[in-house]
Amino acid sequence: MITKRVALVDPASVNLDVTALVQIRTNDHSAEWLDQFQSALEHFPEVVEAYRTSGEIDYMLRVVVPSIDAYDQFYKRLIDAVDLYDVRTIFVMERMKQTTALPLHYLKVD
Repeated sequence: MITKRVALVDPASVNLDVTALVQIRTNDHSAEWLDQFQSALEHFPEVVEAYRTSGEIDYMLRVVVPSIDAYDQFYKRLIDAVDLYDVRTIFVMERMKQTTALPLHYLKVD
């Protein structure tokens, strides 16, 4: 099922040279906190992907910004918006593979 059609834009061509992978941990796993977190994410266009994950990290965000300074401003707004236990950021040095294509060879046809 096709859910959406989009145009793919080269991030550098629109001044989005920095990609950050943001690992978030929280001490509050309540439904109320999750609702607050999800609502807050709607106010951050820099967050282009967000996942609830297993293991030591509770949530993972992919953030795109023009600079480290812009990331710092994003970070300050994020920690003001939501009560977080720990935030760690990994800055992407090189994109080695990126695709939106799904591996359809797993498709089961009846």
